[in-house]
Amino acid sequence: MSISAPEPPRPDEPLISVARVGHMKPENSSDEGKQKTPRFFWVIAYLVIMGLVLARLPLVLQAVASQIPADAKAELGDERLMTFSTTVGGVMFVLVYAVVMLLYLLLAAFLDRRIIPTKPLLHGKWRVGMYFVIAVLSTIPVHLASIVSQLPDLHGVPGYYAYFPLVAVSALLAYRHYWRGLAAGKRVLVIATAGALPLLISFG
Repeated sequence: MSISAPEPPRPDEPLISVARVGHMKPENSSDEGKQKTPRFFWVIAYLVIMGLVLARLPLVLQAVASQIPADAKAELGDERLMTFSTTVGGVMFVLVYAVVMLLYLLLAAFLDRRIIPTKPLLHGKWRVGMYFVIAVLSTIPVHLASIVSQLPDLHGVPGYYAYFPLVAVSALLAYRHYWRGLAAGKRVLVIATAGALPLLISFG
């Protein structure tokens, strides 16, 4: 019995049809869907926070000027010199805070991208991550409360330190469907990072 060799493909018959290639589905990228909160949401949040800081700056400068000892004012002598020194201090405060807040939001964005793989949709188009919500609620309402109450420092206000754990608990409850099914170690990580993120602001 003779075994015939398989016939080679004809030149006019490609191994894979072009039509078939057009219907092939691309492989899902491992990074697909990792970034849930749009980048411009973070940019807008940063700009709003810094705008509120600038609006709060006169209160801070006034409080700093009122805390300068009388003997230090006597040594300076000139009122304009004292005003200039407090203004320079305020500008430095804003610059340092701008850098710190940028690093804070970058940390929140990293956690938002890596920790919880699934987020709810906003109007069926934009995804909003839990850590974005925590970062916004830990900063913007605090600055607004300072401006509205005309208090440069809210650390002594009753309930100030209780507000930040409340932010973490509320966010965890709102996003519980997206993390409670994770592995035990991942759940602990979610709870720990959600609790630590607002506390970084509370002691600032």
